[in-house]
Amino acid sequence: MNFFLVTVLILISQLHGADEIDFVSIIKKSPATTGELGLEKLNKNEQAALNVLLNRAYQMGAEKQDAANGLGLVKPVRVSGFQGSSSPVYITKIDEENDDILKLENGAIVEITSGFLGFVGFRKDAVLYNLGRGWKIWIKGKKAYSCDILKAPHSRPSGIGESLSIWEVKGSGKIFTTLDGSLYEVSHLNASDTALWFGSFEALLIDGTKLLNLDSSEEIVEVTKIK
Repeated sequence: MNFFLVTVLILISQLHGADEIDFVSIIKKSPATTGELGLEKLNKNEQAALNVLLNRAYQMGAEKQDAANGLGLVKPVRVSGFQGSSSPVYITKIDEENDDILKLENGAIVEITSGFLGFVGFRKDAVLYNLGRGWKIWIKGKKAYSCDILKAPHSRPSGIGESLSIWEVKGSGKIFTTLDGSLYEVSHLNASDTALWFGSFEALLIDGTKLLNLDSSEEIVEVTKIK
């Protein structure tokens, strides 16, 4: 068994029950493991994505162990995301709702922790994300709600999200200007969706090409950065 696998097994045996684990920082303490994994070749976003995958693998193992011990129910956990302005994003749908508990198409189960949710409706689009201020879920026709992750998604992230502050909307919703002076052009396919967007708002940019207005309950729109 190689050194990296031995290290991971030791970590899991020692850290079972922790809310979240910064695996990347722990691995960096071992130059041999860092070199074998090629960690120094990964950028910040790639390291953060790796940390999410390691936490998910750890959580799956913890859930199986709890089930074997007869616990059965999934414990509330916090899934590690980025500590900065970007993080993995999960674009999914809502399969079931039970008061403030939502089961998502990607296998995640979340609990709304702030705001009145009310009736959601069948198979509504949803986006699960964490920009360093805790997990939130945006629901089409509703808004973005703070939430706790009761069960981690079983699928890979849909992309990487970045927080944007839109300062101005120009050209009947076709051009967005951010606080730092960047410009984004809306796809002609979505121009009708953004024609009624006015003023400043907070947005989630996914993979640099898809934008979600967090103050709106409508569509994710395609954008291109032009400056």
